[in-house]
Amino acid sequence: FYLFIFFNECCGDQLCVWGQCAQNATKGEAGSTCQYQSDCSPDLCCAFHKALLFPICLAKPIERERCFGASNDLMELLSWDLQSPGPRKHCPCAGDLHCQHLGTSPLSFAEIIHPLHRCGIGWPQ
Repeated sequence: FYLFIFFNECCGDQLCVWGQCAQNATKGEAGSTCQYQSDCSPDLCCAFHKALLFPICLAKPIERERCFGASNDLMELLSWDLQSPGPRKHCPCAGDLHCQHLGTSPLSFAEIIHPLHRCGIGWPQ
């Protein structure tokens, strides 16, 4: 068992997948390390994983899955629709789905801080 610590630290033909060096892994698959969006297959995006210190290819959330479209970070909001080549903080929704706020009013203080959003059909609200 070898825990991958730094980008491209795996030996030989091994690739880092989900933080571990793996034999017979394919670059661009879910969990593989990335530096650019183009490093990942089309249904994935290059983003930072909360448990790892480096970006990996992650699945874009599908319909009804949680998303992170509402942010207080102005720069993230301004760059969300741009095709940034580098890793993102969160993956956008898959396909033509948009990140939408669920409900009309927060039920708890936690929802005020982190409102619940899900991927859905239609324009973002």
